[in-house]
Amino acid sequence: MLDEFIKYTNTEEFYQRANFHLLSFKGQINNFKPVEFNFAIETLDLYGKISNMEYWQIIAHCTIDFHGMHFEQYLPYIKLQLITENHPLLWEYHTPKLECTLKNLPKDLSGFTGDLFIKYEKHTGNWLPFHDYFKALGNQYQLNEKRISIPKPLEAIVKEVCEKYNVDFIVKKETEGHKKGYLHRPNAKVLLFGNEDVSPNNYNLGQNYIIADYFVASKK
Repeated sequence: MLDEFIKYTNTEEFYQRANFHLLSFKGQINNFKPVEFNFAIETLDLYGKISNMEYWQIIAHCTIDFHGMHFEQYLPYIKLQLITENHPLLWEYHTPKLECTLKNLPKDLSGFTGDLFIKYEKHTGNWLPFHDYFKALGNQYQLNEKRISIPKPLEAIVKEVCEKYNVDFIVKKETEGHKKGYLHRPNAKVLLFGNEDVSPNNYNLGQNYIIADYFVASKK
């Protein structure tokens, strides 16, 4: 029933008159056990009073992560979307991992880091924290060399900025498939509680989401 639930949240009636409420959730991430999310959905009449209440449950199997789901009430105008590929939140699990070295870091570290951050934010849609991949670029104990580990979709922008500042960008190792260990999750999907009428789902403005291998929805 997940397709039915997603379709329901994308109807004009839901868009104009319904609100999500999280009633409860049970489970933990990264233990390959289901996480249960129980929702109440209230429909308002023309006068803003509750005219109907429905109860839905979403079970996320093999849950990797979720964000913002503990909020008791979500923003209005939500339109659910299930994203299966080509989203920054899935790069860690769907694409090769690169072990890289940056050599001959420039004296103008502020300019280098600033340019890298701007390119990074635009490319990732602000979904992935910059410091997750680029920690302490100016750490004096690392002299002029920095080791980083990035998903392959970031390779082009890092290389571009490095070339601008004459930094040597060297890919030491590329790991993919089962060799990535727990990061190899080709079935991972994102259930996004967003609304592309307000903001594209490829840009992060605080939308709630769940990352898991598969989802089951049921109406209670």
